[in-house]
Amino acid sequence: MPLKSTIEFVQSLRAEEVRRPGYLSIAQVDFDVDCFLEALEPAIKVAPCRSGLYSYVCESEDRANPVAYSNCVELHTDGLYNNEIPSLCILYCLNPGDRGAPTVFADTRAALRTLNDTIALRTINQLEAVYDFGDREVVRGLISDHPSNREKVVYLASNAYVRPQRNASYQPTLQEIVAGLRELYEALKSTIVLQHAWKPNDLIVFDNHSFLHGRAPAPSDVQRRLLRIWLSEAMQGAR
Repeated sequence: MPLKSTIEFVQSLRAEEVRRPGYLSIAQVDFDVDCFLEALEPAIKVAPCRSGLYSYVCESEDRANPVAYSNCVELHTDGLYNNEIPSLCILYCLNPGDRGAPTVFADTRAALRTLNDTIALRTINQLEAVYDFGDREVVRGLISDHPSNREKVVYLASNAYVRPQRNASYQPTLQEIVAGLRELYEALKSTIVLQHAWKPNDLIVFDNHSFLHGRAPAPSDVQRRLLRIWLSEAMQGAR
């Protein structure tokens, strides 16, 4: 795979079909984040995260536990707590670490098709993910519409809790909720489209509405470090 410059990568974002739901692209890029931010057209909007225009995906060393194992980072949607869910997510490998834990990507549209007309799907339709920030809540339906074509997609969060929607057409029982979520996760396992073992300069861009992503369980790896940038709905309108 040829190594692109940051400018070549920005140009490829303009040229490729980034509006297409289900967009997922892998490249090798000599990536400079400041150059990337300066080269963006005005129509391309970066969706800020809590730490600013970009953030890092990494572990902190737990000196109190020398044999620490990281929990698997569950399949999730990035930025679900934002007022506006990021449309595209960029992950760039600064250091792959030495444990080789892959990042997996699951196609939620395909998972929902496997659950069509099931009790599980009817139950999941009544559930929502809730971020509780004390003074406010951010609530997202587990099943929602893709903003580009209204196709049904799944939103999941690793740091939110799940409850029935307050205006649900019916209130599922606890047994129905557990069974429905179990079937959803089984469907997601069957629709994993990529298990990516990172190498330096690897860069993945993906549709954050269509795909859930997460990391497989592995021993703690404080060397592993990814750069993350979110692009907002303005990116979806750029040509």
